[in-house]
Amino acid sequence: MKKSLLYILFLSILISSCKKEIIEGPTGAQGVQGTTGVTGNNGFNGADPRLFYQWRVIASNINSAYEIKCLLFNTDNSVYELQEYSIYGLRLINYGTQLITNTQLTLFGGERYNYTISNDTLRLSNTHRNVSAIRRNDIPTPNEWVVPVASLDSITLSKSYEGDIAFDGNYLWLTDPGENEFDKVNLFTRSLDTLQYSGLRNYYASVGYAQDYLWVSATNGTLHKVDRNTGQELQASPPMGQYINQGIAFDGKYLLCTGISSHSKYRDSLYTYDPISNTVISQWNIPYFTGIEYADGHLYACYENMIYKCTLSPLRAVKTYKILSARDAYDGITGIAYDGSNFWVKLKSSITDDNELHKVHLD
Repeated sequence: MKKSLLYILFLSILISSCKKEIIEGPTGAQGVQGTTGVTGNNGFNGADPRLFYQWRVIASNINSAYEIKCLLFNTDNSVYELQEYSIYGLRLINYGTQLITNTQLTLFGGERYNYTISNDTLRLSNTHRNVSAIRRNDIPTPNEWVVPVASLDSITLSKSYEGDIAFDGNYLWLTDPGENEFDKVNLFTRSLDTLQYSGLRNYYASVGYAQDYLWVSATNGTLHKVDRNTGQELQASPPMGQYINQGIAFDGKYLLCTGISSHSKYRDSLYTYDPISNTVISQWNIPYFTGIEYADGHLYACYENMIYKCTLSPLRAVKTYKILSARDAYDGITGIAYDGSNFWVKLKSSITDDNELHKVHLD
């Protein structure tokens, strides 16, 4: 009996000892910490978290040809501002990081606004401007508003060309206002040759190509036909506007050119000129462009870093493109030419001050 009691006691002590070891085993690894929640109006760098959404502008007294259509606020305080010149369907897009606090924000152009949000309505106001927008989930994405296109090839030019470009089937021609010469670039060998121009020295920035001849603009608003082999001037057009600024295109029958008709940044004239009869066929008002080209039934026009694919009757953009590399590093497009498959645009770097040619494909 004693032996049995001693045996039971021994087993009890052994079991208690094992339980103690299990309870005091090594501590397990700490679990993953949960995500910190939004801390009310002090979250998102102090901004109201309800702001970070997509907004469609429904009312504004900002006086500009390019109207703000949509605002997209991101939680890193970056803002997309989608704009449109509504009459012509020309689109712009601005992007950048802006000052945003709990009650104020800054839009492009540096203007600061007070803002309030009530239900699904955003109101922006300062001493002289007011904007109202509604929260929507059907706002176009930035890449739908303006289609990004990548540079397929590029050429850095050896000097600063302030003028237009044109393609003659073999060479890309470049001009520089006030110089009595043209430079041509072989796109295969990248070699550059110079052609002396025998005409007046006071030509402006535009150059085009039509039916084996170059056409250049003068400061008095006339176009001049030039032999691309000899540089000899062969014909001059009647005056068109104050001057032909930055664009000559050929639609297969007529030359199209843009001329300054007023001092407004947003207003030019588009002239249709018949080189056979040497007469101006038509003129109508258009926005300010920095280069035009005609290809496959459409007018391609440039403004800042945008390329607009347009119908002509009426003039209206059916698609807007933006060169990817041109968002921050370039001052804008100052010439466009079509080589039969792709387009070449001339850009001036805001960092190096170099002029560059970029090849892009536009559908």
